[in-house]
Amino acid sequence: MEANGLQLLRVGASVMGGPEFEKVSHVYFQPHASEIQGRMRLSCTLLVSAGTTTVMRMDGEEPRIYKEGECFWFDESFTHEVDFSATGPETLRVVVYWDALHPGYYARPHEVEASEEGAGRLRTWQRLLSGAWEPPSAPSGVSGGGDPWRTPTNSHHVEVPPPRKWVALATELDGDERVDTCSLQDQGELFHRVAFERDGDSLQAAVLLQVIRRLQAVGRDMDPGPHQAWKRKWSKALQEVDAAQLESLTENLFECIALGCSGCKAMHLSALCIEELPEEMRPDMLFSFLFMMRIPMRLVKAWCAIMELPVPPPFGWGLSEHELGLRVREKYPEILEFYKMVDNSMTQR
Repeated sequence: MEANGLQLLRVGASVMGGPEFEKVSHVYFQPHASEIQGRMRLSCTLLVSAGTTTVMRMDGEEPRIYKEGECFWFDESFTHEVDFSATGPETLRVVVYWDALHPGYYARPHEVEASEEGAGRLRTWQRLLSGAWEPPSAPSGVSGGGDPWRTPTNSHHVEVPPPRKWVALATELDGDERVDTCSLQDQGELFHRVAFERDGDSLQAAVLLQVIRRLQAVGRDMDPGPHQAWKRKWSKALQEVDAAQLESLTENLFECIALGCSGCKAMHLSALCIEELPEEMRPDMLFSFLFMMRIPMRLVKAWCAIMELPVPPPFGWGLSEHELGLRVREKYPEILEFYKMVDNSMTQR
């Protein structure tokens, strides 16, 4: 991990179950959070006995189920709760974890609190069991011994690691995307090509992650019903996303909006090109598309006003390239002012 630019702060283990749990079927860890900031934790489950289940829950996120041989990242300073249940004769669950410097700190050197020794801390118990641990002495001028379960937090100085594209991408996206980049059935090839080959393109990578997120959401919501037909078509369009479409959206979004579905294939990712899409859902799908593109609605409304298009655009909308050329010549001053507004909006984001 460190060879690839990750700054590791500590490694530890978490063990639940064992002989002492024979009469215990459920343990609930109430909502809690670490006081230590600046870390991301990679939790990898090494062993899950048959009949045991561990689930972590955090507000606003899907529950994380501890599965043998699988890992997940989380920020321990965010409030979370854990349920551990055991229904079989074996109750053991073993997790190893790595704490790493949060990607948001990679821009400059930092002093980061990396570990603390106290009740329940792995290092404290290791020293206690080996006989190498002694309670800390009282601070100068204070009578009596110190708190035997609490010692000062250790602070680690971390330098800026060597540049790594994946770290830069995670920092720019602010760790906000959690999707399976292999959902396109291409082993993650398109995402790797867009994000990491040559100089990489963080905007195209961000858009692609949003496309994949929608593909996964549609797949989870493909139950029989009146919306199944358009959802299937939208899922197919999302599944067939390619690098050319991503380039069209990130380089020529407003031109794509003007040309519509027949003139810009990338607009099919919006679902607005599907005839079966209910009319009352078009405003919501337009908003979802603009959220994916990180473009405010006010800019699209201004652009559509210049192009004399309704908002949201109806099924089958779009100018021909000849018509778009005429509009550009007719309204050139307005378009210049519009793109100044776009530049200002992008600068303020």
